[in-house]
Amino acid sequence: MSPYNLLHERWIPIRRRSGVLDWIAPWQIADIDDPPLRIESPRPDFDGALIQFLIGLVQTVAAPQLMQAWRKGYERPPADLRDRFETVVEAFNLDGEGPRFMQDLTLHAAEVKEAKAIRELLIDAPAVFFVKPELVQAISYPMVAMALFALQTNAPSGGVGHRTSLRGGGPLTTIILGDTLWQTVWLNVMRESDFLAGPGNPALQDLRDKFPWMAATRTSEGNGGRTTTPDDAHCAQHFWGMPRRIRITFDDHEGRCDLSGAIGRIASTYITKNYGTNYEGAWIHPLSPYTVQKDGAPPNPKKGQPDGLPYRDWPQLALSGPERLRARVMSAYESDRRFDLQLSPRLWAFGYDVDNMKPRGWYSGTTPILPLHDREQQQRYAGRIQQLVDASEDVRRTLMQQLKAALVRRPQDRKGDLSFVSRQYWSETETPFFDAARAIHEAVLGAGDDNQVREKWLADIHGAALRVFGLNSQEAGEFADADVKRIAVAWNNLLQFASPRGRKLRALLDLPPIPSSPLHGGVHA
Repeated sequence: MSPYNLLHERWIPIRRRSGVLDWIAPWQIADIDDPPLRIESPRPDFDGALIQFLIGLVQTVAAPQLMQAWRKGYERPPADLRDRFETVVEAFNLDGEGPRFMQDLTLHAAEVKEAKAIRELLIDAPAVFFVKPELVQAISYPMVAMALFALQTNAPSGGVGHRTSLRGGGPLTTIILGDTLWQTVWLNVMRESDFLAGPGNPALQDLRDKFPWMAATRTSEGNGGRTTTPDDAHCAQHFWGMPRRIRITFDDHEGRCDLSGAIGRIASTYITKNYGTNYEGAWIHPLSPYTVQKDGAPPNPKKGQPDGLPYRDWPQLALSGPERLRARVMSAYESDRRFDLQLSPRLWAFGYDVDNMKPRGWYSGTTPILPLHDREQQQRYAGRIQQLVDASEDVRRTLMQQLKAALVRRPQDRKGDLSFVSRQYWSETETPFFDAARAIHEAVLGAGDDNQVREKWLADIHGAALRVFGLNSQEAGEFADADVKRIAVAWNNLLQFASPRGRKLRALLDLPPIPSSPLHGGVHA
């Protein structure tokens, strides 16, 4: 039986414009008649993995040379996409005797004590986010490929020598969304020269330099362990990093997939060994935002956090600044004026929140993109947006402090979890935040005044804080020692410290102070 090849098989689940759920081979993302709109797999993390797989594939073998070619490809997918994919077909066999997609070439069963259950390929297996792992005994070939890519791309720490992904454990990914699946992929593909100008060694042109499973793994055991830096691999390995040494044990019979329900060829176990590829150095994945390190160390990829994806993170996802780098494709999107082709561009952000070896949650959300071409406008806009976030965070912290003071006698002894309060506050203020962001965007484009927008934002976050405080202080719940007097004192403190008249908040938003009233005095928070 010939190997199951991921460039030939119809293994990617998609929803077409007609509403039909279908399975396609990678080259069929370019279908014009009834085009695929989006990926629709059984798991959200597989959706995130598959879109990165497709972007990485097109970036590796079909990237445009010039902006004119990119625009032409956006309007009509290239007719030779299938032929271009064929140039790397040997790297995409999922099974067989030779190199296998995302699997260690030389690992043998004799090197490991025992095989692992296939469910352990799922990142959420210890935490149970999407499916009870004990129910997963066997999975189909398409699900194996998705699970492998999702694990290698997001790999959290897995114990001694079990390496994290090229972006560390649980990286955050941002994707510019188009109207069709092809447009989404193409919007996130950079011109070849721009992509090759990033980290990586474009002089290394062998398939093994792009797809590490095509050769013996660069293992990292021993004293200090060998590392793999951008000088050691082609730039494309950003998409195809393989930190885990894994080889699937495919069953010799058909069965039912416990993830998709499909009947077909399955796998139920795999073998693994530690000390796989250890990625270190200035890798900068084109689909992830990064934080600039003050000590001159390589930028740090942004990771998922327990509080999800509040608008507080939007400046790092969509805007650049002195301490942050948005994803490289976001910069290309703006510098190439790709936004001219879209009416209402959106950004999809997703990723796992992991704590060392433990996944704590999966988060996904979309936000608007409000692009600017002029550098001076970009800087002014980014500064204004950061002011909105800083003021909002100041009010949120005050809300949390005063609510704790209201609900327990000694806030430092509080054992209950109030993290849900932050989520309530962000939810209350999210729509006003993006309304303000759009209004400031218009003001920056028109060189207008945005004072009224910032004044309204102060009123919005003040009102939201009072509403959230009132909602939670009325139901003490586990905080049995709450009393009316403490609630009243905390309420008054919040009223004062979060006031739109407060000097600190107004200074954060670069607004002039309000003169004190001779009769009532001023608010000096």
